[in-house]
Formats: sequence, structure tokens, C-alpha cells
Amino acid sequence: MGRGDLPDAEWERLRPFLPVTNRRCGWWRDHRQVINGILHRVRTGCGTCQNGSAGGGRSMT
Repeated sequence: MGRGDLPDAEWERLRPFLPVTNRRCGWWRDHRQVINGILHRVRTGCGTCQNGSAGGGRSMT
């Protein structure tokens, strides 16, 4: 578990609200990995959007 990831206790509280994956509809990421990624993005923000032209301009975002 990385820094900022959901602990096991919080993950168990969240698990009942997530859809069940059946692996028939294609390759999906693990729910825990996706949620940890979303929380990371919320914590850190979108650096490219804030850099303006230094980040490559709007076409790069």
C-alpha cells in the first residue's frame, strides 16, 4: 500500500458500493487501483493544466 492509498478498513467499507466485475466485457483495472489513482489526482491536481505554455500548451492536455 502506497502513501495516500486507501487503508484496508476504508476499502472494505467502500467495496459493497462498487459494481461486480465479470471479466467478460474486456480487460478492466482493479477497482482499488482506479480509486487510488483518482484520489492521487485529486490530491496532486493536474500539473499540465496549470503550467500553461510551459507544459506544451492546451493541445497537450
